Amino acid sequence: MHIYNFVLFKNKLKITLIVVLSLLAILVVFTYLKQNATNSLLGFPPTTDCKSFNRLFENIAEYLKYAEFDKAPTLALKGTGVYQCYCERKGDILDALDSTNFCYEYYLNSTYVAAFTNGVTLIIGILNIVVRFINLSLIKKIGYNYES
Repeated sequence: MHIYNFVLFKNKLKITLIVVLSLLAILVVFTYLKQNATNSLLGFPPTTDCKSFNRLFENIAEYLKYAEFDKAPTLALKGTGVYQCYCERKGDILDALDSTNFCYEYYLNSTYVAAFTNGVTLIIGILNIVVRFINLSLIKKIGYNYES
């Protein structure tokens, strides 16, 4: 009986270590991805009032000049929103595939944020299912009865 308790304790310790390391790895990955998405949002905040910019710039050529001036500061997270609003008004999300397009960085960041947001939702659902099956198999490996 004493040997069985020692084996049970050893199995519990291994399983606890595996679970803790797995959770830490998931936390590190999500933190890294969230940091990238946050940086993308900082460059192109959703609260920018593009209606005001669009009314201000009726002439699209003039709008482009100001957007060109604002592009570098925007990509450095210090823009005024002209580049963002110009690209929102002018382009198509398929332009994210054309690296020569003036708004390429905007579309790329917008696509990244949308993919991240939807991807996190999907990954959390999948991870919940995977963690459930892993926990059941780990409980079985420890030697406990998990069926009710």
